[in-house]
Order: sequence, then structure tokens, then C-alpha cells
Amino acid sequence: MGKFSMKVLILSRRPSLYSPRRLLEEFEKAGHTSVLLDPDLGDECRQFEPQVIVPRFGAWKFEESLSLLQSFEKRRVPCVNRPNALRDARHKWIAYLTLREAELPVLPTSCLTKAELPTQYPYVVKIPDLCKGEGVFLIRKHEDRLALLGPAEVPEWVMQPYMAYAEGRDRRFLVTREEGIIAAIEREAAAGDFRSNLSLGGRGRIHEPSALEKRLVMDALDVFGLHVAGVDLMLTPQGPIINEVNGCPGLEGLEKITGVNAAAAYVRQAEALLR
Repeated sequence: MGKFSMKVLILSRRPSLYSPRRLLEEFEKAGHTSVLLDPDLGDECRQFEPQVIVPRFGAWKFEESLSLLQSFEKRRVPCVNRPNALRDARHKWIAYLTLREAELPVLPTSCLTKAELPTQYPYVVKIPDLCKGEGVFLIRKHEDRLALLGPAEVPEWVMQPYMAYAEGRDRRFLVTREEGIIAAIEREAAAGDFRSNLSLGGRGRIHEPSALEKRLVMDALDVFGLHVAGVDLMLTPQGPIINEVNGCPGLEGLEKITGVNAAAAYVRQAEALLR
């Protein structure tokens, strides 16, 4: 099929960030009529009458953002990605259950109240609905647990074993349904941290995916029904396991480290939805 033009709505509560700006740039470069709007501007979003929507949602007012996306879904407007897929991948407990049900390799995971957190250390706890390394804590000793239980008003925590051999290292893959893996990097945490997120000061280098990694990453995309995702694999002595699947992955680190035009891959995926 030849070139065509479509009306693209990019939704972001922080439109000044790198990723939504790059997406707007690449959609416009491809000849598509595109706008970048805050989900709170619901009327303005509807008046634009988009043909495809690209959501870029963070933790802030996530459910409210999904509500707008669901209203477009009811009108059969294609979304990169669909609201239920975004919600399931984002919530760490639901994501774990989904991956386990699909018999994909994951860490042993529990969902516990604050009072149920064990006194045998170390372990990692996570706030279920945050991402990008936020709300993730390494509990090494009793004092860490007490500090966690004090100010944090979190009804339930996702708990996982602490994998010392993987501390500070993982692999991030940007993948689309249309093209497979677009870019891959190995990440390493900043000194003194155990989280490898680039947004928290981690470093990265280009990684060449293995055949097993390619299969796992595509399986993770498929099980959630996502069109685009950032998939994080943790390295273990038994092989790679899926640590996280992000339906709104950041593009800045991947693009700057690999030189790959990741935003253009979003454009091609959106175009595929209308073909």
C-alpha cells in the first residue's frame, strides 16, 4: 500500500517530555496530521476526531487517562495500546499472574499487606501500580522494613526474592507487533543503587538479542495483547526471566544509546493498525 495520511492523537500528561515530543515529530515527518494533548482536555481530544491514538501514560491520574482511552475504544478508534492491555501490564501483581498463567519464566512473587511482609531478609518490595523503578525498595534488614512500614500508605505490596547475582543489571527490549524487536540494551544501575532504570541514573550499552530472548519478548507482548512494549529481562543462572512489561516505554535512552529511531517504529505500528 502507498503512503497515506491519518489523524493521530498522542495523549500525555507531560507533553514536554522527550518521548511524546519525539512521537509527535516522527508522526508529522511521516505526513500525518498529529496533535499532542493532555487527557484532561477530553472535549478537545474528541473534537480532533482522531483515526488512531497513541497513549503515553505515567502514574499520575492513570485511571482517568484510561477512561478517556476507553471512550475512544467504544467508538472503535484504534489505540496503540488498548486500555485493558495497558492496565494489566502496568499492575505488577496482575502482570505476574498473567505471565505465570502463560507459563512464561518469572520470579516467584507474592502480594502481601504491610503486616504480612516477612522478617527474613533480603527481599524486594514494589508498589503494584508504579513503573520506571519508582516505588521499588530493597529490604536488607529489619530497619529497612520498619522504615518502609512507617510513612508508606500502601495497602498491598508485591514481594519478590532479592537476586544478588542480577543486582543492577537487566536487559530492555523495545518491541512492536509489526516488526519484532526494534532495539535492545543491557542496563546497569548507578553506583549505590540496585535498580537499572536509565531514568534513575543507570547506564546502558547495545545488546544483541539471543534467539531465546527474541522468543520471550514476543511472547510477553502477545500475552498482554500489546502492540508496542518495553520488555525487561533479568538474567539468572537458569536463563532469562521476564521482570517487567511496560506498555508506555521511554524512548530517550534507547534512541541515544542505540541510534535506532524508536519513535518511527511507533509510526509504522500505528499505520499498520489502519491498513
